[in-house]
Amino acid sequence: MHVVLELIEMSSHMNAFKYVNILDVLLPSVRRIYIEEDIPTFRFVYDNCAVHTFHIVKEWFAQHSKIEVLDLLSKFPDFNLIENVWGVIANLWNCDHEKTKANLVAHATSI
Repeated sequence: MHVVLELIEMSSHMNAFKYVNILDVLLPSVRRIYIEEDIPTFRFVYDNCAVHTFHIVKEWFAQHSKIEVLDLLSKFPDFNLIENVWGVIANLWNCDHEKTKANLVAHATSI
């Protein structure tokens, strides 16, 4: 099964409002994979970044019972699994070819 999820362009200046907008894309993407009754509980692991702990972000998560937030201890900053995902994407990325936004989007959706 090949499922294409929403690709989101992120700002280099993230704030809580922009982050909630990104989170709002999450659930429709998940619903493309699972029927409502079969959606598993997702776990988000956070560091102590202010964007992750702002009140509107906490309120968003409180409204979504299928998403559990696990706080990452400040003494374990390298315990972030997404770094492994970025490593795989970077290794598969042909930077000689994918120099435009369109090429990068095409690459990301083909993985």
